[in-house]
Amino acid sequence: MVDLKDLTGVASLLLGAITVAIVAIPASAEMDSLERTDLWADTAEDIDEAPGYEDPRDTRRKWVLSLGLAGGVSPEYEGSNSYDFGLGPNFSIVWRDTIFYKGKTLGANLIRTKQFKAGPILSWTSGRDEDDDNKLDGLGDVDSSTEAGAFILYRNKPLRFRLEARQDIGSGHEGALVEFSGGTTLPLKKPFIFVALGTTWASDDYMESFFGVNRKQSERSGLRTYNADAGISFSYHMGSKDLPEELVY
Repeated sequence: MVDLKDLTGVASLLLGAITVAIVAIPASAEMDSLERTDLWADTAEDIDEAPGYEDPRDTRRKWVLSLGLAGGVSPEYEGSNSYDFGLGPNFSIVWRDTIFYKGKTLGANLIRTKQFKAGPILSWTSGRDEDDDNKLDGLGDVDSSTEAGAFILYRNKPLRFRLEARQDIGSGHEGALVEFSGGTTLPLKKPFIFVALGTTWASDDYMESFFGVNRKQSERSGLRTYNADAGISFSYHMGSKDLPEELVY
């Protein structure tokens, strides 16, 4: 039995939640397991926010805590054709359905209705290590960083749509991203399955950080110089979550 009496108010603890996420996204860059959690956290957030998974009672609880494990398939680094599988933690906590930390994102639901949520967010983003692959020799590292932005979420069972805009405020890619995704829960009682399609617009600075080759990088790597412009990528997500028995205190 888990004792949550030390927490202020009411908490909901989901134990042993196993999130299995199959992901194929062109714009992702993680080699180490900890950095890969950045990518899988996106899919874990998709599942947590999907219509049909949420508990209506959560909006009346002071604290909601979710613990689990996420697994996924992702490129070895941004733009790589080689894919790796790995595991990472899936953790989220919500206070009064307003302040939340999910996966890699801290945010606030400043606008909150039955179907709409919107507000500011801060997200951690992984970078790219030159040591990830010998094809990156001479190109240098792209540091992990923090992005600031805002989101709008619309849910109307079984559909879910999300629009998100973020700007790097650290010393990472220094660019901006605008992401839009739409998905649906499949009409199954068990297992719970969520599928989604998405598109991402990336600014010149973002693309230049991961795909551009300047003069110094060209001299070190032997590659020709290349100026990367802003671009659009497309993605798809499919996730499944085993729903454990709920313990409420």
